[in-house]
Amino acid sequence: MAKMCRRLSAVERVRIELGLRDGLSLTRIAEAIGRPKGTVSKEIARHGGAGAYAADAAHIQSVGVLRGGRPNRLKPGKPVFEAVAALLRQRWSPEQISGRRKRMEDDVEASSGLAVRRSIRRSTPCPAAS
Repeated sequence: MAKMCRRLSAVERVRIELGLRDGLSLTRIAEAIGRPKGTVSKEIARHGGAGAYAADAAHIQSVGVLRGGRPNRLKPGKPVFEAVAALLRQRWSPEQISGRRKRMEDDVEASSGLAVRRSIRRSTPCPAAS
């Protein structure tokens, strides 16, 4: 069995939050992110329970102090987050979402290809596990 990275990534936490919003079971959420059911259960319990789980707050709490850099545009509650979440639910790939976001209205912030690649990298197992 492949060894996974110990900490959940921000992308995995967002997927947990979306799964809870959609009413998915812990088993389905765990399967979707490729983690054990117990890991998902502990994560949710540790950060407020199913009714109060917030991915951004959970990630900030688990990582500690935020490092410098740009603010996260794909934050829950923002229009960009909701649009990306809707496309993910339709099984769009991150590359497809990035391309579509670039072509959408000028007043909506676009997701960069670099952000998509980073999120893909964060959601994959550790290289040492292969």
